Amino acid sequence: MLSCLEPNEEIHVGEFLPSSISVAASTISSKDSKVQTKIFAHSPNPMAVSHLNVAIADCIHSNSLPFRLTKDPKFVAMIRAAKFAPSNYVTPTRFAIAGELLDATYDTYMAEVKSEIERDADLLGLTIYGDGATIDKRPMINVMTASAYNPQALCDVIDCSDYMADGGIKDARYICSKYIPVMQKFDPDGNRYDMVVFDGASNVQKGGEVICAKFPMCTIVHGTEHVASLFMGEIFQEECLQIMKKFTRIVSSICLFASFLLISVD
Repeated sequence: MLSCLEPNEEIHVGEFLPSSISVAASTISSKDSKVQTKIFAHSPNPMAVSHLNVAIADCIHSNSLPFRLTKDPKFVAMIRAAKFAPSNYVTPTRFAIAGELLDATYDTYMAEVKSEIERDADLLGLTIYGDGATIDKRPMINVMTASAYNPQALCDVIDCSDYMADGGIKDARYICSKYIPVMQKFDPDGNRYDMVVFDGASNVQKGGEVICAKFPMCTIVHGTEHVASLFMGEIFQEECLQIMKKFTRIVSSICLFASFLLISVD
């Protein structure tokens, strides 16, 4: 749209940004001056950084996204990639994001994971670990591998809903049937994996013993992180800590409201 304007012809920001964004951008940029916010065709827009910052903030606030998102490496990469998009760029539809783009992201991730797992694996070895969990009423199992270059490579997430709906249970046999194929994908000769880490539940410990029989170089160990997290969870259920938690939440809300008032006054 800007390319059809005459040189130095000016247009108002409100024509391109939602009213809330354009007003906020004008407020931020006009604290020290009364100059009206303008965009000049065929010349750098001095207000572009302010407009972008306010648009990002508005998106995060409106969608209840975490404020730390702005420093996420993937978010920063997205902003950098956007600089090279044409002016007529149209964002992908939700169907594209849930379909072909999701598949492409998965394929890229798994290729990176495979490269990190297999790098020097014959020399440094691999560790398989994971756990079961019920997420949004769906029984799941995650399968993870630790290598020298990626200590938390997510290899697979298994949905056990259909299996358990038919009366199945997460016993040692079932756990082995899900972990061993993943291990064979990265270690077909059985000489890379040397450790299996599960929590203290009897079913996964027995499953670990079966895995060790299939991969003779493996040793099963008891992971303490899960036990420690349960212990800390019990501690934070104490009444005194719950009061502190509520107090912290109230103070945070007051500080946020005070900041909003200060911005409004300015």
